[in-house]
Amino acid sequence: MLILDYDELHARLLATRALQGQLADEWTWDEKTLAQWDTSKTKLEGAKEVLDGEEALEALALGALDKASTALHEATKQALGLAKVRFRNTPETLKAFTGLQAKKTSLAAIKQSADDFAAAWLKADSAGSYAGVSLTDYNGVRTALTSAESARSAAKAATKQAKAQFASEKRSVHDDLVAWYAAATRVFPVGTETGALLRAQIPT
Repeated sequence: MLILDYDELHARLLATRALQGQLADEWTWDEKTLAQWDTSKTKLEGAKEVLDGEEALEALALGALDKASTALHEATKQALGLAKVRFRNTPETLKAFTGLQAKKTSLAAIKQSADDFAAAWLKADSAGSYAGVSLTDYNGVRTALTSAESARSAAKAATKQAKAQFASEKRSVHDDLVAWYAAATRVFPVGTETGALLRAQIPT
């Protein structure tokens, strides 16, 4: 059975809770009290708030990862280009850099290009710097990308967990609403005043 989206589900929860209160003198549903509906409402709203927060954090983490990957690519492109210029007349050193490229086709390509360049830099010119950037500085940019990638993975996992919890709360509320409506429409069938009232007030 299709579960309503959050806004529709929330509206139906409020309407059901209100109508159950109005019908208290005529009928009491023995499966859920008004206080229990309030608890369900609080849990549903809380799960939605947590999910919204985690999705916002994941978006920030993704932005930080994009920024870190761009920074590493640009650092690789600049330093590698300068290394090739610097050693243009030193073939033995130049060959360490000749086959290298600053690839940007994917995050994996950016990282692999950086790993290859860092290894060549360490072997051929570990004390050298390019445009004021030392190997230590460059490795710091590489580490920043690794940290950003880890933060993105953690944020993604947190969002996944929040989505699962939100889906669980939605399912629980949905099932209770369906059960309440099924019971209420049997207690107050079509043709009765109360039956007409509840069918008009509960969005389905």
